[in-house]
Formats: sequence, structure tokens, C-alpha cells
Amino acid sequence: MTLLASRLPSRSATLFLAGRQRSFTVTPGASLGNLCLSGAIGRFVRPGELQLADSFGRASLSIDLSSLPTPMGEAAVQPGETWTFQAWHRDAVMGAVVSNFTTAIEITFL
Repeated sequence: MTLLASRLPSRSATLFLAGRQRSFTVTPGASLGNLCLSGAIGRFVRPGELQLADSFGRASLSIDLSSLPTPMGEAAVQPGETWTFQAWHRDAVMGAVVSNFTTAIEITFL
């Protein structure tokens, strides 16, 4: 499976997130966007997983559904589970560097 984030600032650092609990936190940590995950949030930070958006503002990451990151280690997706994915990225407002979030996507695996 491949995660794709679009409409990002060109060349912005992008970190994909995953979790089993959906939520809605408005502007966490003074971010511009809203975090749609809660609970045990996994970060794709293993070697090669941090992405830079291309010149068109897109970042993608191929993921292994048998090895999703969680704070307690790797987890395999089980049939019937619902996972939410979102990207956290660098952004700028009037020259100031800030962070932002993409819209999240929720997937129920069969």
C-alpha cells in the first residue's frame, strides 16, 4: 500500500503517521492544522521513511501492512481493523516555519 500526501509546500519535510484511534485535536502544539489521530500514534521514522515533498507538493511512502509502527513496536494489520493515516509536514506563514497536517484517511481492512 502507498500513502500519498498532496498539496504540500514544495520540498517540505513530511512524516507519515498511523493509528487505530481517530480523534480531532485542533492545532496541537501551535500547528496550523488539526491532528485526526489519538492514542498510540505510530510514526514512520525508520530509515528511508521520512519524505520530502517534490516540486509539485506530493510526498508518498510505500508501507508494509505487516509492519506498521506503533509506540510499542511494529504491528501487523488484522482483518476487520480500522487504521487512520495522516501526514505531518513543515509549512510556513509569512516566512515563519511552522508545522501542519494533511487531511487524514481512515481505512478498514478486510
